[in-house]
Amino acid sequence: MPHEKLNLIRGLLRHPLLAETARVLKEELDASCYVNCPECQQRFLPSHRQIYCSKKCTKRMDMRNWRKTPLGKESERKLSEKRREQRAQINSR
Repeated sequence: MPHEKLNLIRGLLRHPLLAETARVLKEELDASCYVNCPECQQRFLPSHRQIYCSKKCTKRMDMRNWRKTPLGKESERKLSEKRREQRAQINSR
């Protein structure tokens, strides 16, 4: 019985209009499963509760959020100060 249904579907898809309709439906179904990465806007197919397309985008967003915290702000301030001192040493040579 399953083979008969498969043969019927294959036969129907040989008809150009039905084949085109099936192709369009498949594209729309596939497209509805994809989402845009909030970081880089790349379209991807998420697995489970995946929000970002890659580890790179996940880490980028994590770092941005961490920099907004008091500890992150302090760390960025110290790093900026250290870079400023290094530039001053290079310029004074």
